[in-house]
Amino acid sequence: MIYVKEDNKIKKYEVEIDKDKLKQARIKIIINCSYLTHVERKVREEDLPNEFDYLTYRNFNKEHLGIQDTNDFFSSGWTNVYRVTYDKAEFPEIIKLIDRVLDGNYDDVISLLNYKEKKKEKEKNKVDISISSIEEAKKAKEKADEIIKKLYDEKLNEKRLSVDEFMDKVKDSIKLILVDEIELDDFNKIYNFVDDTIKGKIDKKLLRK
Repeated sequence: MIYVKEDNKIKKYEVEIDKDKLKQARIKIIINCSYLTHVERKVREEDLPNEFDYLTYRNFNKEHLGIQDTNDFFSSGWTNVYRVTYDKAEFPEIIKLIDRVLDGNYDDVISLLNYKEKKKEKEKNKVDISISSIEEAKKAKEKADEIIKKLYDEKLNEKRLSVDEFMDKVKDSIKLILVDEIELDDFNKIYNFVDDTIKGKIDKKLLRK
């Protein structure tokens, strides 16, 4: 049960979740709405990302470069080294809400139903090419490399969709069934009558639509 302040009333709802539908919506949102960042790096075998986590690590490629001394007395002494490239997905914030609801935390249901995606402002990519020293040249190159990477990532995310396009699927998986309601004035009389301990418990349970 959840308790919601709505239309000058306190309403008690029973929550029904179609978990299969919500899980399907979750996967669609992760696939279509995650922000991708391209990564290229050298890594030791024990630090390899989980290439079978297809939702997080996409277009994963691994090239064996050789072996390296671990300089660790307690290990075998040698480890494989790889060059890996992949596009790492940053899941939208709504995924945390979906996961909590799937775990049975129904206090997050209203926040999930009311979720609005925050739009990120596009950064201005500009390099100051006024260079008077080697150190400034190095900094300019680092900045240029950073901007090139950002432009690459922007290109990578050109087809990324808004979470808003999948909210109907999320809402379709959740049913709120009205069980009972009480006028807000009557509720306030009861609220002001009880002690602070009970008020604290009420505040934790009361949601706003």
